[in-house]
Amino acid sequence: MNTKFVLLLALISTSVLSKSQPYSSLSDEAFYQQLMLAKPYMPANSDRTLLTGLPNLSATQIKHNGFQTFDYTKATWQNNIVWQSLPSVNGKVLAIELAQHKNTMHYRYFANDNSQNIVFEPWSSSKIMPITAAMAKVTEHNVVADFNVGEYLFSDLITSVHSYDEEGAAKGDSNAIATYFANQVGRQTLTALFHNDWLKLNQQDIFFRGAYGQTPLTPEPNLWHSKFSTITPNGFTASSDDPFYWGYRCDECGLTGNKAMTTLALAEWLKRLVVNQRDKSAALPALQKFDMSLLFYGSHQAPQPEGMMAGISRLLAHSIASHIAPLSEQDMLTTDKVTAVLNKATQGQWRIFQKVGWGYSETRTAGEMIYLAHISLPNYLGGKEFTIAAQSSIPGKDEANLYAAGRNMQTLLNETIKQVLGSND
Repeated sequence: MNTKFVLLLALISTSVLSKSQPYSSLSDEAFYQQLMLAKPYMPANSDRTLLTGLPNLSATQIKHNGFQTFDYTKATWQNNIVWQSLPSVNGKVLAIELAQHKNTMHYRYFANDNSQNIVFEPWSSSKIMPITAAMAKVTEHNVVADFNVGEYLFSDLITSVHSYDEEGAAKGDSNAIATYFANQVGRQTLTALFHNDWLKLNQQDIFFRGAYGQTPLTPEPNLWHSKFSTITPNGFTASSDDPFYWGYRCDECGLTGNKAMTTLALAEWLKRLVVNQRDKSAALPALQKFDMSLLFYGSHQAPQPEGMMAGISRLLAHSIASHIAPLSEQDMLTTDKVTAVLNKATQGQWRIFQKVGWGYSETRTAGEMIYLAHISLPNYLGGKEFTIAAQSSIPGKDEANLYAAGRNMQTLLNETIKQVLGSND
């Protein structure tokens, strides 16, 4: 995310945001503040052990809805996807719906306009990747607990990356934190996880070779330690020290930069984390149940959101609530009614784990937004669970095109929710 642009917009925004005002009528600045940049809504049920609300579907239901099983240990898994279509809307969007039959996971893959393999810059949505690799590195050393990274608590760093706010000793410098973890685990490791070491994607132009700024976090001392052990990460002090680091406009990078990804790469990574304990073929073996709880919820029993639950933005919550609400209320759904709609539909148990990214790209002359999220809606239509990755890019030389990218993202999410959740009559 372009931090300088975030601060500029926060300073120039003068709109008075009303809880009774429909988001469709907000000014651009208010839309940015109220929905894109805002802290997430929280469910009524704050149980931090709740990761899923999936029912066991019958074999008939599975077959009728086009769900498939996959052996993700085989490099050919991607060739077996029977793609479901999403509406043709300006932008790229992919969804993976989850279901279960006799304790076996089944999946449905959706994409619009065959966009699932088109590479783009993921911006800050890719920050879950160095965090994932750091968790795996620690667990390989038999540390199954929250731990300190120098003077910082690891769970606080995760929350700070997603919330862009202070958490414990972490100061909200999301770029510095994510760059530090990328340096410590290395770009060779991160890129390999897309390919033979985990996801087994068949596109070699997907890679993680970059950073999120010049200055990484500098923990003192640079040790990862808990009550039980101490790890010296032995990473790189600067990104340029990593022999697998590429500059943003390197010859291999092109206009998509040094972290080229696709909607499939983003969504598959997050979905695999969600099902890490439910689908052995999808698991990254080094990760344990505790790691997933730490990533999604943080480690404190505090009332405020932590982990990926703290991820900023309210666009997706509005899309889901607008779909669930009675047809007569959808056009006038206001910000103060969103949580009421979601809580009623799911008995307060809905979950949105998310990471957004955005900025104005001078290389592509466009305002861009990325949305990566996993959604669980227990009790709604028998239970729904799915992962979404979407990219919106609006060309033009005006940095305010980021506003347009955000509004277009809202449309992308609205249309995707309609397709994945089906009729709400």
